[in-house]
Amino acid sequence: MIAGSLYSSGIATGSGTDNVMIIANGESDNVLTYAGKHGKLGELIGKTVMAAVKESLHLHMGLSAKSQHSIGARLKRYQVAEKAFCDKLDQFPDVNMAKADFVHQLHLLDGNKEMVIYTSLFVHLLDQLQWGLLSLNETVIGGEMILGQIAATYSIEWQAQEGSWTEPEACIDFMLDRFVTIVTMVAIALNKN
Repeated sequence: MIAGSLYSSGIATGSGTDNVMIIANGESDNVLTYAGKHGKLGELIGKTVMAAVKESLHLHMGLSAKSQHSIGARLKRYQVAEKAFCDKLDQFPDVNMAKADFVHQLHLLDGNKEMVIYTSLFVHLLDQLQWGLLSLNETVIGGEMILGQIAATYSIEWQAQEGSWTEPEACIDFMLDRFVTIVTMVAIALNKN
């Protein structure tokens, strides 16, 4: 499960409310002194904790594999919402498409398996840039490869762009704008079909 941090565009790495509780029966004949991941007790504790955390996230915050299988959910931590796509539609003056039809197409795309995959890969590139694991240039090259694949999948004309940045934030803004543009173009194209 990928949950966005409440304090940055990064992935949440924990919670300020994490706790550990140990329950022990001092009178039991069973004594286990090792709970590392290479022992059966550690394995069982790990599986139990993973299942409990997943269930807790689902019950408390609605986070689940199903709720995260969404373009919007993947882009949320980068503050990209439906409004960004609607604003982008306004930049296509030659397109005669009602906002309601456009939003309907966006909603259909939101859970589309190919688009969720592309979005996941694209957002992960941005994460890699923020972590210092990819350069600005590598991020743009990788992002344009993904955008080109989206264009090919939906038979959309697309021209790769280059740019030069000195700050990751400017590069991320550029890349997110490019992503919003291609998704907008996909929604427009699907409405024509």
